[in-house]
Amino acid sequence: MVGTYVRDERPKNEQEPRLSPKAPVTHRCRQATVRRYNHNIDHDRDCQERDVIPRVGNRVAVFIDGRNVHYRLRELGWPLEYDVAAFARAITQHLTLVAVYYYNATPLQRYTKEPDYGRQLRYYALIEGQRDIVFRKGYLADAGGRLVEKQVDVMLANDMLRGALKNEYDIAALVSADADFATTVEMIAEEGKRVINFVFRKRRSFNLASVCDEVRYLKRAHFVEMDCSV
Repeated sequence: MVGTYVRDERPKNEQEPRLSPKAPVTHRCRQATVRRYNHNIDHDRDCQERDVIPRVGNRVAVFIDGRNVHYRLRELGWPLEYDVAAFARAITQHLTLVAVYYYNATPLQRYTKEPDYGRQLRYYALIEGQRDIVFRKGYLADAGGRLVEKQVDVMLANDMLRGALKNEYDIAALVSADADFATTVEMIAEEGKRVINFVFRKRRSFNLASVCDEVRYLKRAHFVEMDCSV
């Protein structure tokens, strides 16, 4: 009969263990027990994964799109001939700087009047004389009266990708607002590398920023002027 209580007449040491009437096992209690069990399994799995997956290191390589930076410096009235080595150190504080790449195009004399032409050549010579700076030079092509930079973007993208594949750095500091580098950033991210995009506050590419791990803004203090006078 439903609800009928049948007393167990066996000795206590032979009786089946009974649950306390103060703590009945309900469906909700079973669900809570399962949730705690699953949580413990997930926690153990996360701990195991953290032990297996290496953390990203702090080796940083700096890639400077010189011409892209130059135009914004001219708009702001900030120094055009800045110390590249000091700039790289300033934006990578608390990280281990392992490489600095600077990219620009050789000026065309017929489009650059003196004394600007000679001043730019002297500035390039100073950069090349700085220790541990890799200076990649492209060229300028005349496209119907408009100068077009050639090879620079390709060299920058190749250096970033090669360095990622050879595990030469952990973090790429990309100083550019050129959206064309978004694809390269996605490729090196697949190699487990982080990318910090350094840009001017009012000159940034949202497409590029969206694929980078972090965006930081450049400041006037980052640009220490060099003496390029004769």
